[in-house]
Amino acid sequence: MRGAAEPPLTEEACLDEVMRLHFADAPCAACGGRQGFLRESRNRAFSCRSCGMKVFPCQGTPFAKSRPMLVQWFHAVDLAAREGAGAGALRRRLRLDRRTAGEIEAGIGRLKAAADPATDARWFPEIAAFVARHRASAQPTPQSAAVDRETLWESLGALTSAASTRHLPFLGLGAVAALMLIGVGVGWLIVPQAPEPDEEVEQATATLTLGEDKPVIIVSADLAAQLYNVTDVDADPNSPLAPSIRVAPQSGQGSSAGLAGAQALAPPAVKLSAGAAKSLVEGDIGAVRANAGNRPELAAYTALARELEGNGPRNPDELLTFGPMRIRRYLVEKIVRASRATSVDPVLLMAIADKESSFKTEVQAQTSSASGLYQFIEKTWLGVVREFGPRYGLEQEAALLAGGDVTSPQRIRILDLRRDPYLSAVLAAEMLKRDSLRIAKRIGRNLTGGEVYLVHFLGPDGAERMIDEVTRKPDTVAAELLPKPAAANKPIFYGSGGGKSLSVSEVRSKFETMISLRLDRYSSVKAVSVPNTPEPRIVPVATGK
Repeated sequence: MRGAAEPPLTEEACLDEVMRLHFADAPCAACGGRQGFLRESRNRAFSCRSCGMKVFPCQGTPFAKSRPMLVQWFHAVDLAAREGAGAGALRRRLRLDRRTAGEIEAGIGRLKAAADPATDARWFPEIAAFVARHRASAQPTPQSAAVDRETLWESLGALTSAASTRHLPFLGLGAVAALMLIGVGVGWLIVPQAPEPDEEVEQATATLTLGEDKPVIIVSADLAAQLYNVTDVDADPNSPLAPSIRVAPQSGQGSSAGLAGAQALAPPAVKLSAGAAKSLVEGDIGAVRANAGNRPELAAYTALARELEGNGPRNPDELLTFGPMRIRRYLVEKIVRASRATSVDPVLLMAIADKESSFKTEVQAQTSSASGLYQFIEKTWLGVVREFGPRYGLEQEAALLAGGDVTSPQRIRILDLRRDPYLSAVLAAEMLKRDSLRIAKRIGRNLTGGEVYLVHFLGPDGAERMIDEVTRKPDTVAAELLPKPAAANKPIFYGSGGGKSLSVSEVRSKFETMISLRLDRYSSVKAVSVPNTPEPRIVPVATGK
């Protein structure tokens, strides 16, 4: 009785598990949708079912490179969990070469320690449990002895036992011939096959033009999918906002005119070799630079290496650490860009976002209409869109609000923009700048960090009343001065347990403590490298009734 062979663990199943561990049920970073992601056929990518944005769950993990395969990683994790297998055991059990076994052993060490940006302590045990479940599900299937087929060795044994002694000389020759045939067959079976071409590397080509003042890097769409700071731009190439990396059109959209679709190029141009493309995929900047050597016609290689070192391949879902907080890179970059656009300190914007929403863009307050990264209530949001929206692509929305004739669907669409982290950040910054400067001018001094947060939290009128009362009569009960905000925010205006009513001085001190802690936490955000690429324009609200 023999059981059926265990079904092999597939690369797709392993990739699905990495996707689950990396993103779980997180919404799409681009559209906020929760419709889930579809696995792409290449590049270990998934795309949002709603907007098509690609995510790469292996980035920021030990599995970031296309080799070794995920199946090898998963089996190695299983062996390490069950037997504590090291590099030597992995080489023998998984038939790996020395370099690959050492690389996997080091990666497993990082996985256990959660040393990579996208991983945490649960990855190692959950991958081990995943492989164990797969192994347990492959139960042997009993087969009937009547239909059990004998092996080739059993057939030869039967022939030898059934033969008469007078045929022994011929039998010996026949057995030798049969064994020779078997040997030839086995020899044919163990001939190593040529390795399959690495599709990811083959497609990762790039052409660099030397015909402009600044070299322009034209990359294929496949490589573009792996570089976060790659943008398809149709703007004037002389614009200071035009990035130096462009995406070439997809194959099939024209051959000789294909690159012209990305930019009108001036020769000469250099096409990267497969080796350089492989270095790009694997992030080996030194190898790209080495390809240039002393050949001036390949100077674009050096330009490419410099560009990638300056901007770097970016994973928008990389987790950046600020004290106890781990925040996705794309969200930090949105806030930093908003600070640049408004000349407001990014440390302050990060601190307020932390306190208001803990960086959850879809959070909805339970005691008010506040929503989004900076918890705008509906009235305040509509006001800042009307006043500042035209500066940030919301001309039509601002005109609708100014005209006072907004339909219900249009109003809902405008309010939903609060979930856009960049818009929420720039409009919060504009409002803070306007109101803080006005109050500072009236009281004759700059506002403290806690007072600036008071402006956002209470609105300019409430903050001004609070600041004035602290100066005039610091023992005034804050809930009596501002009853509506106190009713909606009892933990702020009352002591622990909701019993003691706090004075305006105590409330102000509470704000100073809250914001000072966070200002210290995010002081390093200014060192985060953020490219100077423009934010995409918002699709305007339909003007039809």
